[in-house]
Amino acid sequence: MTFSTRAFVVFFVLFFSPSVFAQPVEDGWNGLLPFKSTRVDVEKLLGNGKRTNHDRQYQFEYKNETGTFRVDYSGDPCDPSSDSFDMYDLPAATILRYEVRLFKQVPLKEFTYNVNRFERTVMIYGPNNEPRAISYMQWEFDLWKAPNQAGVGYGIEMQVSDGGDGELATGFLYGTPYDRTKFKCSDLK
Repeated sequence: MTFSTRAFVVFFVLFFSPSVFAQPVEDGWNGLLPFKSTRVDVEKLLGNGKRTNHDRQYQFEYKNETGTFRVDYSGDPCDPSSDSFDMYDLPAATILRYEVRLFKQVPLKEFTYNVNRFERTVMIYGPNNEPRAISYMQWEFDLWKAPNQAGVGYGIEMQVSDGGDGELATGFLYGTPYDRTKFKCSDLK
């Protein structure tokens, strides 16, 4: 077996085995969590990223056989050249938020998550009023339940489409934690 064949087999087992999907969604994609994980952690899993052409100074995109990953990192602690929205007293290159877009849709039932911590919201309806795009989102009232302190507009969002035979996961958004203000630079609190 050649090296590239072995690498593909290892990758396939790691990313598509039920044991990987059995990891709770709340624990981050392969353990990556905003305000805890760093660019080094991401690049151990996904290799080197490419800086995006967007306005965000510290946004990188990664690709592999599973999908695309867009990650926003912190700049230097309290760096005035950072967007004020992203000015935190965190070590440089700490994940602020990230998005996973899967190339292949996966039945949502293959993922483990606490259904009591997410609310199902239909985002787009089809011509016959059938759900087309669905999100499972964490809300602020779940603050006391969430280990990563999720809140409205923050926390985790699972993006899903209606596959006819069940809901299919298309991507995940891992946002800044609800308690992010304790990391804001002193003049922005």
